[in-house]
Amino acid sequence: LCAIEQLQRRWIIQRGQQWWLLDNTTYRGPYTTSDVYTAMLRDLAPAPIPFYNEEGGRISPAELAATYGTTALGVEHHLDIPRTVYEPSTRTLQIAAARVRPELVPTFDPYVDYYLKVVGGTQFDHYPHLCDWLSRLTDLARPLAAMYICGPKHSGKSLFAASLARIWGTDGPAVARKIFQGNFNEDLLRSPLVWADEEVPTDDRGRPLTRTLRAFLGTRTHSLNVKHVSSTGLRGCPRLIMTVQNDDLLATKEDLSKDDIDATAERIYGLRTVDAAVAWLRTLPESELDRWDQGDAVARHVLWLRDHHTLHANHGRFVVRSPDQFLTRKLTVRTGWRSTICSVLHAWVMSPRPLITNHLRIDQGRLLVHLTGLETLWRQFAPSTDIPDMTTLSRLLNQIAPYATLRADRPTDASRPFRVVDLNIIEQWIEDTSISTIADFRTNLQKHST
Repeated sequence: LCAIEQLQRRWIIQRGQQWWLLDNTTYRGPYTTSDVYTAMLRDLAPAPIPFYNEEGGRISPAELAATYGTTALGVEHHLDIPRTVYEPSTRTLQIAAARVRPELVPTFDPYVDYYLKVVGGTQFDHYPHLCDWLSRLTDLARPLAAMYICGPKHSGKSLFAASLARIWGTDGPAVARKIFQGNFNEDLLRSPLVWADEEVPTDDRGRPLTRTLRAFLGTRTHSLNVKHVSSTGLRGCPRLIMTVQNDDLLATKEDLSKDDIDATAERIYGLRTVDAAVAWLRTLPESELDRWDQGDAVARHVLWLRDHHTLHANHGRFVVRSPDQFLTRKLTVRTGWRSTICSVLHAWVMSPRPLITNHLRIDQGRLLVHLTGLETLWRQFAPSTDIPDMTTLSRLLNQIAPYATLRADRPTDASRPFRVVDLNIIEQWIEDTSISTIADFRTNLQKHST
């Protein structure tokens, strides 16, 4: 809000060769110098501004700006404000870059609601978590976990992503490759929803940049790089949705620590679609699916959740956390040296006569491993892979074998305990690599137990 005398100098905002014009309660633009006069005749028609002098000649844009405008020292794009405003204290134009389409009327949709109930299956109750996530989707002032949807074709992944983007516009979501791997990320001005379809941000060697993802999802201030325009700030929290058929896309050779893995899992909600969702979608006519997307049924339902849904649980800064922790297990077994450790432990159990020493035990279905024993297995089953230093190896072993137990041969010596391997991690590795079956692994585990 501003006084009438202040408004007199804010009808026109100029910065360099760009112009913005006050139209009702927001600024329109930017316009170039060559086309701004025509825009003035339209946008400023209700304003008390004369466009012709007493002789009937046209008053130039520069002359109009000198009387009815001001110069901005800076331009900032905001995802979290409803309209473009001029901030006089900093002489900055704050551009609303992600306005919800005003024509969308929040409306509960039973078909969309049913899809949310069936898409994740019955093993994990995703429905309340998905409603939590969707209800906070448009609150771009606060961070929100990315959505990582893994499933077969025709399970609604792409339809879901494209339909969500229509909350802000009809030109589709921003393309992840342009945001993370190009020199310019101006696609964020088209949509605050970034869609990574069968891809995640990678470096020049194709390795997933999990740290880049974490930074993108966790910060409220970004640098906006637009071609032929000086870099400006982008305030707010974009949204990220990744749709994949292969859930190995986040596997990386980065040596992620447990804190790195936890931080990544905290920022990414993992959802595996089920066959029941595919089967149900196939029963719907094409016109119904078009209604979800082009008819804005999904967008309207999300806005209804925004207005009516109450969080069933708040998991901290990123609001939601998936009840299915498959991403945590994936990152644990498919990153860096941990994958090699899973490999050598698996090879040890599956060998005809596993080596049993003071540092290695298979005891009542448990794998008991001391650091020295792990080093022995590494040299036996992965001789072509460089072994990390003992400090790193100890840290990695503690991540895969988080619990300790005293050695049977030294029950009073707590200084050199065995580590108890988390078998869920090994079985996840087996499932991912298909190198054997979990059933065969469990059979061997029991057969070799002492």
